[in-house]
Amino acid sequence: MFGISPRRRYAFCETVVAGPFTPLHIRQLTREGMLKSGGADTLSFCGTKVGWDTEEITLKKLPDLAAKQGPQFKICAACLEAALSA
Repeated sequence: MFGISPRRRYAFCETVVAGPFTPLHIRQLTREGMLKSGGADTLSFCGTKVGWDTEEITLKKLPDLAAKQGPQFKICAACLEAALSA
């Protein structure tokens, strides 16, 4: 796992078995960038193998995004904790 840093790029991502109520995970992007069609090349912060990215995010915006969570928008608690403690 790479170290968490505000200068690096991150993305929300989903597992291959994601559904409408599955939480989003957070992963660090590599030189390949966003992989929206699959083939995510790093694990999420919680160690989950993910399939694809949904949108690029910044760590500064995570507290605001976390406050907007609801039934159809949830962030993995372990990923969120790791990102916010960086």
